Amino acid sequence: MRTNRWMALLLAASVLLCQVFTVTAAAAPEDDFVVVDGVLTQYLGGGGEVTIPGSVTEIAAGVFQGNRNLIKVYFTGNGLVKIGNNAFRDSGLTGAISLPAGLESIGDAAFYGCTRITGTLALPPSLKSVGNNAFQNCTGLTVLELNTGLLTIGNTAFYDCAGLRGDLIIPDTVTSVGSDAFRNCTNLDGRLQLSEAMTVVNGSTFTNCRNITGELVIPDSVTRISSNYTFRYMEKLTSIRFG
Repeated sequence: MRTNRWMALLLAASVLLCQVFTVTAAAAPEDDFVVVDGVLTQYLGGGGEVTIPGSVTEIAAGVFQGNRNLIKVYFTGNGLVKIGNNAFRDSGLTGAISLPAGLESIGDAAFYGCTRITGTLALPPSLKSVGNNAFQNCTGLTVLELNTGLLTIGNTAFYDCAGLRGDLIIPDTVTSVGSDAFRNCTNLDGRLQLSEAMTVVNGSTFTNCRNITGELVIPDSVTRISSNYTFRYMEKLTSIRFG
């Protein structure tokens, strides 16, 4: 009886310690972040799963660049407006990423080389611009959902995102898609729909999207296709129609 009582006490103590440890580990120390006037300028923590404070309106350039210990990032609230250049470049971000409602701008190379990001990338309705190289070489992405309201997609924004599949629908709010923006997205295997607000289709924008199929319609708004290589190696297109 006495032995059973001691075992019960030890078990209860173990459970209590585990609970205390779990609560402590889940708490994100505020001093992991240097925030100046709403701008996150420096991260001092050890990585793992990181929750961006709700007071942050901008993540400055390079804050998490090269941080291979960073596994997940969570955004609280809808206050974040801008993700700066190289903010998460070559970091260890793993799995799906959910961008916050309210985000308006993703800077140049913000997620460049984050090869462990996987699944669907859904851009929030608030987003206006995707910078140059923003998601270049994010080879684990499988679905891309571009938002209505998006205005510009930078040069090489999704270059070498070879894991993307399905349709590529560019919303009619988009006025500019940069050179090489979707080059080497070799596994896109649905249809390509261009924005009716585009006036120029830039050089090599869709080069080597070799599995896109169906009819491609060039909208009446397009006045210039700037390169012979824009649609190169897209052998599975069944036809191209103007207007």
